[in-house]
Amino acid sequence: MSRILFVANATLGHIARLLTVASELEKTGADQITFALPELSQYADLIRTAGYELRTLPVRTVPVRTAKGNKLHLDLDTFSTALEELIHEINPAAIVLDFNQLILCAAMRWPKVPRILITNVFLTGLSTHTTVQGHMFPDLAGTINANRAAKGLPALESVTGLYEADLVCLADPDILVEQFAPLREYHRACGACYWESNAPLPAPLPEFDSAVLFSMGSTGETPIGADLVDAMKELSGADFAIYAGAGADALSSAGIVDYAAPMLPLQKIFPKVKLAVTQGGAGSTYQALSHGVPVIALPTHTNHEILGQALAQKGLVYCLPKSGVIPTDRPVNYAALAARARHFAANPKRKIGPAEIARHIKDYLRLPGSNTALRHP
Repeated sequence: MSRILFVANATLGHIARLLTVASELEKTGADQITFALPELSQYADLIRTAGYELRTLPVRTVPVRTAKGNKLHLDLDTFSTALEELIHEINPAAIVLDFNQLILCAAMRWPKVPRILITNVFLTGLSTHTTVQGHMFPDLAGTINANRAAKGLPALESVTGLYEADLVCLADPDILVEQFAPLREYHRACGACYWESNAPLPAPLPEFDSAVLFSMGSTGETPIGADLVDAMKELSGADFAIYAGAGADALSSAGIVDYAAPMLPLQKIFPKVKLAVTQGGAGSTYQALSHGVPVIALPTHTNHEILGQALAQKGLVYCLPKSGVIPTDRPVNYAALAARARHFAANPKRKIGPAEIARHIKDYLRLPGSNTALRHP
């Protein structure tokens, strides 16, 4: 039985996406899957509950002062050394990555094991957008490249070098990936990925006929005010407001929404949801669209804004400014958004991301020489 090592960072989106792929891989064969996460991740129990072996690895960051005088935190060797030791110990047939390597292992000495990266297309070298990671890189490059030089590794010229691998699976729908064509020979357009919780509702939902859902994930930091909630209800004709994401307790106690929790089994709610407001994250946005629910994105940082604007160009979402106020010169066409969401969900040619990624992983590992033609930063 071969073993595949899945590596994520501590955040819900990356862990959840890997869980969906691991579940699909299990259906295709008898590979043994081991997960590795940074220690103290609050979502580690999701891995254990799913029945996978879990290894937690230490993280020790050091402050790096930026040109503006701020501090960024970078793990120079702790996480990457522990990961190297784990790879040596379990000798995996492949390593599947889904996380921001800039902070945790930009100076990693990758062994000669096939690496498969799951990511979003706008983060790769196919995109000309400056991402959160791209903004951070100039301040971290000197420290990172000094560390790489000490290990005999070449300098990292751009953050997009960390989004190279032997196989890069783009977890985005074709309609988005097409904006960044042509793909390179090791890229695979795999379709949207999103994870759905099987947990019960934390408390009974009151009776309601229709709802606006604020699906803000673990990184949704924009405050949700009563004015925004009222505007979204009026736009969609909904009579109820549900919030899922960070800061749920504060919103609930303030009475801004009718029901709130950090995490919800949203698939049980979507049949009555008339509009989803997301933070622009891939998981929450793709999940709502895949259920045929129209989406308004309220980006909480640069990467969310990039994705939201790219989807808006195709008419799949409406992207709000950070103020959360709909501009008078750019009204929302709710009927058009709803029609496009329904069409997206019903498209018979729509790729199901986790199954596609699992298929590409299996196909790649069957190729002769797949363990020798390695592409490392």
